[in-house]
Amino acid sequence: MDAKEMLRIVMLYAEQERNCLRAAVGVAMCTGTKDSLMLRYLSHNGPVGKNKCSGEKGQCGCFHAEIRAVMKVLDGHSQKRLALEDTWVIICNYTPCTTCANFILQYGKFLSAWYYEKEYRNPRGMKILRDAGIICEKIS
Repeated sequence: MDAKEMLRIVMLYAEQERNCLRAAVGVAMCTGTKDSLMLRYLSHNGPVGKNKCSGEKGQCGCFHAEIRAVMKVLDGHSQKRLALEDTWVIICNYTPCTTCANFILQYGKFLSAWYYEKEYRNPRGMKILRDAGIICEKIS
């Protein structure tokens, strides 16, 4: 499956699982290349536990889909094993915020590319990933 097809799956999943009042964010953690991806894990944003989304911009209290996805992948793998596996790619309907980009650099050292549809309101997250050598490309 290519990145464009995977993005459609991510968007449908994010809308279906939506429980954040502000945005439906979906992430696919994949291995492979842009033209040949294998889905490993799907994630979405939203409140955790009994927390409720406030809907307030920048303060809604939801757990970010990107962090949830990387944590899930790391939960079942060791960093050493991930480094030896195929190239890991994130397909997301948005670019990451600064916090998610920094988290990915800290824990997602196995990531080689980020493909997205829409840009987050602050472009710093993409700059952080690009500066670290991660391919960042918009899919239209």
